[in-house]
Amino acid sequence: LPALAFPTFCSSAPALHPGPLGLSERILWLYHEPFGFGAGQIQPVAALARAAEEVSFPAGTKLWEAGAAADELIFVLSGKVHARRADGVGVDFGNGAPLGGLECLADLPRWYGATCTTDVRGLRIRPRDMFDVFEDHTDAGVRMVRAVALALDGLRSRQHGLGVMLPGATLSATVPVGPPSRSGPLPGLSERP
Repeated sequence: LPALAFPTFCSSAPALHPGPLGLSERILWLYHEPFGFGAGQIQPVAALARAAEEVSFPAGTKLWEAGAAADELIFVLSGKVHARRADGVGVDFGNGAPLGGLECLADLPRWYGATCTTDVRGLRIRPRDMFDVFEDHTDAGVRMVRAVALALDGLRSRQHGLGVMLPGATLSATVPVGPPSRSGPLPGLSERP
């Protein structure tokens, strides 16, 4: 799964209180996301925070199935979401995880299903809102695309046979990383037989 490429998820994010988040709190959460979107500039983060919608899902909610249109990304504020490919490889995402962003950026259908394993609070961001921010703040879009590319390149270049484990994410199956492959949705990810 693409999230395997990112080393941490919101290790310095603000505490979450029980009520709805105000604009300043949404800004703080998005400022600490792992893509480097803000990187010291508050304007693009504030624009995205204004467009973000706070959402809540009870445990057991299917966020999407494999093959569904990628019409939103969910930035997990609290709770756990389990993402699983059809072949059984899965990852649990927790606080600070941006779930579904790569498919949104690429305008591709989901290639994994996502289900809430606990009650989840998050920020829903629509691709059109991301692209509106990128139009007004192209440097922020370039930084985000660069961070994604560097993370995926780092994942792809790891030695074959090493399992990938992230702080804040737990694997349901071992996902070794090997040389680029044309057979999967993400070059460089392969499964151990």
